[in-house]
Amino acid sequence: MVSSPEITVFFLRTLIAIDCEVVDREIRRTKQETERNMRIKDAMRDNCNYSLALIWTQILAESNDLKTRELCLDVIACYIDWIDLELVVNNTTVPFIISSYCLKNEHTCESAISAINAMVTKGMDAEKKLLLTASLCTILRENGSFDLRENDVDDVLRTGALISSLGCALIDCHTCFSKVGDAEKSMQCEVLLQEQADIALLCFSNEDIDASETVVEFLRRYVCVLKTQEFEKRHDFTSRMICIAMDRYKAASDVDLSNTDGEVVAEFMAYRRQLRNLLSAVGNFEPEPILMKLEPSVQNVCENWKQCQMNVVEATLALVYDLADFIHTNFGSNSGLISERAKILATQILQSTINHCGLPCINTLFFEIACRYERILQNSTGLLSLIL
Repeated sequence: MVSSPEITVFFLRTLIAIDCEVVDREIRRTKQETERNMRIKDAMRDNCNYSLALIWTQILAESNDLKTRELCLDVIACYIDWIDLELVVNNTTVPFIISSYCLKNEHTCESAISAINAMVTKGMDAEKKLLLTASLCTILRENGSFDLRENDVDDVLRTGALISSLGCALIDCHTCFSKVGDAEKSMQCEVLLQEQADIALLCFSNEDIDASETVVEFLRRYVCVLKTQEFEKRHDFTSRMICIAMDRYKAASDVDLSNTDGEVVAEFMAYRRQLRNLLSAVGNFEPEPILMKLEPSVQNVCENWKQCQMNVVEATLALVYDLADFIHTNFGSNSGLISERAKILATQILQSTINHCGLPCINTLFFEIACRYERILQNSTGLLSLIL
């Protein structure tokens, strides 16, 4: 079969079609169709899945056609969900999947990541998942797969997606071990997670939005792990993450914020919402670094907005608008120090002349801040006269 790429491709496409018809959970089916599909899967498990796995390994080992290898990896990613994991996760097949990732070819690399992701997300015992994920982390670290080329956006995209898959699997394991009080296994997860998280921060800081957002969900979930750790152990990482997230609030030069209907703006705003959710997760237990980062920025734009780039001004106002979500306060009855410092930031914006800049996106944000923090205005009538 491998000697004929056309036949191999036809065979692999047929397998993908079978998976789509029989397994795809997004397709609504009748009871009769569901029962039929169950019988098909049972028959395949009993009669041919072992042979299929051998053929997949043979294709990855012998085929030089990149499209064929890509399709084969896609098939593996589909089938792992409902076949015995050991048919793929073994000393023969896994090295070929990893070598496909190491080729750094756009197509085979993406498909290899999908296959690895399917392995670590498959339902299994937590100890078994930790053993698998830890082994993959070790192999990928030793072969240089985690050596990030920060100036290569494609490499950041690939590495970020891989780190996110492995990291989220480790978080799942950590959650299970924490629930049963297995401190040793939990610590093993934390050590591996710290390694993944440090690489994730490098991906997160990339100026390309697509590359940066590959790790946002992993970092947001990792925050829940950090929350249980001592302040001294987590503070350096959370501070770095906060700085990057707040810096990424600034729109790139190709994002025209005045064009609210533009696709580029819509994508950026969706990305910014992810940043807000991340900062909200951190601010839930460590709001101080957020305020420390924001306070000098607010003072600068309030005093020097005419000299500042408008995307810097807009980002600062957006951060102040979202501040209530970050530090989880309504600025009402809450009179704590954190809340008071946040009130000062909103007041500084509303006392400034930023709304005279003439840009619709800036003016809109300014008045949205006034509306959101109306309780501050109620207690400071002088501010209201300035705004009006």
